[in-house]
Amino acid sequence: MLDMKQNDMVTIEILQKSQRSRPRKWIPVLSFIFLLITLVGGGYYAAFVFPDLSISQSIIAPLPTTPINLGGIDFTWPQAMLLFFVPYGLLVWDFVCSIICGKICNYRKIYWIYGWIFVVALIGMIGLTTFVSLYYLVPALGQWLANVIPADIIVLIVNIHVYVVLGETAALALFFLFCLFYNLNYPAKYEAIYELRKRRLKSFALYDERLAYKKRFYNDYKYGRWISMMLDLHFESLDKNAVGPMRKDAYDFMVYYGCLCDNNIKRAVFDSYAAEGRYYECRSLFHDLKEKSQATENGAKVIIPHYDPAKHRKKKIKTEQPKRVEPPLKPYTGRRNPDARVKTWSPEDI
Repeated sequence: MLDMKQNDMVTIEILQKSQRSRPRKWIPVLSFIFLLITLVGGGYYAAFVFPDLSISQSIIAPLPTTPINLGGIDFTWPQAMLLFFVPYGLLVWDFVCSIICGKICNYRKIYWIYGWIFVVALIGMIGLTTFVSLYYLVPALGQWLANVIPADIIVLIVNIHVYVVLGETAALALFFLFCLFYNLNYPAKYEAIYELRKRRLKSFALYDERLAYKKRFYNDYKYGRWISMMLDLHFESLDKNAVGPMRKDAYDFMVYYGCLCDNNIKRAVFDSYAAEGRYYECRSLFHDLKEKSQATENGAKVIIPHYDPAKHRKKKIKTEQPKRVEPPLKPYTGRRNPDARVKTWSPEDI
């Protein structure tokens, strides 16, 4: 049996622990859709942050030229879009995205390294958007803040708000871009599972077989069909014709599954006896198994036949050609055979 490190082993327990981080088809699809929407929203907001660009001018030009009054202050439409309308829309969108991001991060805890950055930036965006809205849209509060906070600081807070909204949107787009490769970037501690999966794929010569295994691996992982997964992942160690040492995890699974198979056979024997009303045989088989099990637990040794590879080699069977059997000769009577087409003669006639 081959010695292995804990991180290199693939057991049913490890598969169960890794199920949360398994591949999920909906994550790349949904990430692609959310990425497009985030890029459109972020690009639209960037046009008001950098109005001097030619592409920004094409976006700003269709807006109304008449000012809009908010909180007793007249704003141009680009200013209103920069400070209020687009940030409000992006804030609502970020709330929706935060639900999806949290769900994805819960599947793979390492994603929270990036997820917490998104959470902190979202909290900052909420605080700054609230401050800017109250300052401009509530005249009494705005006047009080102007008396308490220096004008330069307020201008700085407004500028920070603008770039935080833009930066939060860019960070969100980067997160969904990374999630496009969710099914390719598996956790490092479960690398052994995907290495065995790769070897299993290479064992199939036909494309249809590889495709069928990919579907089987995905569904087995999804619904927790651990026996099927283990049989596929440890196919090399469980090969009937293999004679070399086994992986420890494959050996443990072989013993576990072999005992399950033996239990099924024993159950079938018990049920067959019971179906015929032969409960005496059921009791006899039960006590026989019980005695053997107790003897093994008490230290009894199991004697197995010695394995001699030379005796297990297939011998060539020599096939002898059957000998030709000649028909028996009829005794000579000296008479003609009336049924023969050729005349026969006796020695006296010659």
